[in-house]
Amino acid sequence: MFLLASSLAAAPAGMAAGQQTPCFRIATPLAAGAIPRPSDVEAIDCEAPRPEAVFVYDQVSKMVRSRRSLDAGEVVASVPDFAVPAIQPRQALYVLVRAGAVAIERPVEALQPAQPGKQLFVRAGDGAVFAATSTEARP
Repeated sequence: MFLLASSLAAAPAGMAAGQQTPCFRIATPLAAGAIPRPSDVEAIDCEAPRPEAVFVYDQVSKMVRSRRSLDAGEVVASVPDFAVPAIQPRQALYVLVRAGAVAIERPVEALQPAQPGKQLFVRAGDGAVFAATSTEARP
C-alpha cells in the first residue's frame, strides 16, 4: 500500500541539565481529543521550565490525543515521534497489489491511526474492511 506520509524531525535525546528541551509548537489548531498529525506540530527547542504536557496516551488507539483545545503558535511539551501517527482515521489512501506484471490500485479509507510500516484496517468503497500494511509514501 502506498500512502502520503510525513515525519517529524527527531527530538534531541538525553539532554544535559541547562540545555534546551524538545517541545512542540502547534502549527494548526487542534480540538480537544484530536490525534495530532505530523503537520499539526513542529519540533522546536524550548527553554526550561518545560511547558505543559497537553497530549495524553490513548490505550485504545495506542496514540496520543490532545487533552484540551490547542491554538496555533502555542508551545507545549513534546511526545515521541512514534506517538504522532502519519496516517489518520478517515484519511484517503490507496492499496496497491502486484501480481507479476499486473498491478491493481484501489482507493480505501483508513479506519484507525497508524505509522508507516504498520498494519491498519481500511475500508474500500464497496464497504469491504480489511487489513493492509503501509510500505512506502506515494510520490
